[in-house]
Amino acid sequence: MSDLNSVFDVHFGWPNSCALSHDFPPKDGVTLPAGTIVTTGTTQLRSAVVLRIKTDATGGGSPPTLVLADAGKAYVVNTWGVGYTDGDIVEWDGTKFNVVVPNDGSSPPYNTRVVVIEAGAAGSFAASANKVMYFKEGDHDKVPDAWTVADTPTSGNKIDINGVNSIYYQKRFLYTTAWALTDEAAGYTHAHVEALTSPAKANPKKTTWIVIEGDDQFDGEFTNSCTCVKLATGCAVKVKCAVANTLSPGDYVDANAGLVVKNADVLHAIGRVDWSNATSGSGGIITFTGV
Repeated sequence: MSDLNSVFDVHFGWPNSCALSHDFPPKDGVTLPAGTIVTTGTTQLRSAVVLRIKTDATGGGSPPTLVLADAGKAYVVNTWGVGYTDGDIVEWDGTKFNVVVPNDGSSPPYNTRVVVIEAGAAGSFAASANKVMYFKEGDHDKVPDAWTVADTPTSGNKIDINGVNSIYYQKRFLYTTAWALTDEAAGYTHAHVEALTSPAKANPKKTTWIVIEGDDQFDGEFTNSCTCVKLATGCAVKVKCAVANTLSPGDYVDANAGLVVKNADVLHAIGRVDWSNATSGSGGIITFTGV
């Protein structure tokens, strides 16, 4: 059963098993009616080893003085003196420091990811509150190794902490305006579907789907999910198209914000037009076949 207010139809069957329909949750806060071109996505970021990295600046020959309330603060050891090794990432558990990530020759291993929580972070992490950083390998003598922003989270992003000796190990955190512990178990990825935007031409073509039952409350079941069919090669559909007046049989189409648009870039096209009613705006309808 497709949406009652949508012009949409599967023109002819599914060519193979990879094109079967599936139910997906939509991206949080988004309505995806039938006929929307979508792709799979997630708000989950790659894991990090610690949640509250503070600084990699020199310790002046001794570690920082911390108390029980400072539990969870993490540091990159830098000239802390006897008993500590430069380049280790350590975390305070309330009574002592534990090595979460051992150094790789006086610096952390390349691609190590950490989360900066506090605005008071210093050294390489200054002015990077709430961001995720990673230790990036430099270019020999031209560019030194350095901590670099990996992710600037947006509302709804989630991250797991996988540093084995961290007090936050195997915990999941949600970002809204700040990072906060969730009640979800860590270790799995949330997937959703979201409206497809035109891909950057340097990127491979994304796997695309078309919504045949949306989450816009015009479906047979009032559930927060979308039933979609994969736009595989040979799968033909009829769908609304606001620019049907610009399309003729043989033209290639893509999607922008989930709507069908004309596209001359064959490499990234999602389909090729079979028929158009040549009407502009909301009355436009086309049929196209996946490529």
